[in-house]
This record gives sequence, structure tokens and C-alpha cells, in this order.
Amino acid sequence: MADGNAPSSIEALKSMEPLQGLDSHLGMAIIKIADGYARIKMDLTEAHLNLFGGGHGGSLFSLADSAFALACNTRGYLTVASGCSIDYIKPTGEGDSLVAEAQLIETSGKTSIYDVKITNQNDVTVAMFRGRAHQTSKLVMEQVNDKCLYM
Repeated sequence: MADGNAPSSIEALKSMEPLQGLDSHLGMAIIKIADGYARIKMDLTEAHLNLFGGGHGGSLFSLADSAFALACNTRGYLTVASGCSIDYIKPTGEGDSLVAEAQLIETSGKTSIYDVKITNQNDVTVAMFRGRAHQTSKLVMEQVNDKCLYM
């Protein structure tokens, strides 16, 4: 459900598929968007690897952060990250197919907490991300045309 009197922004976010900017460059795609929820995917290629051949932490962080951003912005008002952390649990590598699932955990005033779980093609959790978001007074619907979702 959208916050307060804000119209739902889920359809506006879905219209941004295919994703653009870094999300597009990294090969991310939306699987599902719902109220306080987003699920996106990314297949690891050679470009996603660190110098030792494992999945680069920045690639996984970007996947989690993008799922977090989409989930945060489903509730009507433009929402920006105010803090986050990630824990890398299992190694990843070229050919892995990763899914990041972001879910609203708690809201208090204009602050919300989201958890993002990244799993691989075997449904093994490879990373956990927690993000804190701040809701602005701007409507997502007004920002989508300007592509301002990721401030």
C-alpha cells in the first residue's frame, strides 16, 4: 500500500524495464515489483568478477542496492538510501545466476528498513544486505519521467 495519500508507484517503476544506467550495464532485470518488495536478477559474466575470478563484491552490492531502491520506491513517495550494509556469505563466480529479493521490514515515520537476500541458481544465500531509507516529500510518479529514482 502506498504511504499516506501518495498514489502507488508500482506501475511507474515497472515501466522502467528494461532498467537503465548501471543496472542495464550490469545486466540486471526486474522479475517482480510489489508494495515494499522487489525481486531482480543478474547473471555473472567475466565483467562481474574480481581479480581472483570470484564475483566482485561491488557487483553483488549493486544488485542488492538496486533491488532495495526499487522496493523503497513502490510506496508512492521518492525514497533515498540513508545507510546500508552487506554481508558476503558464500562465494560466487562466472556463470552464476543471482536473484536479489528486497522486502520492507519496518517503517517508522519517514524511515524504513529493508532486507535484501541474494541467492544463486541453487537457491543458496550468497549475501545479505540491510538498507535504511528516507522518504522525501516528492512523488515517484513525478520523478519517473526525469529518471531521478537513484539520487
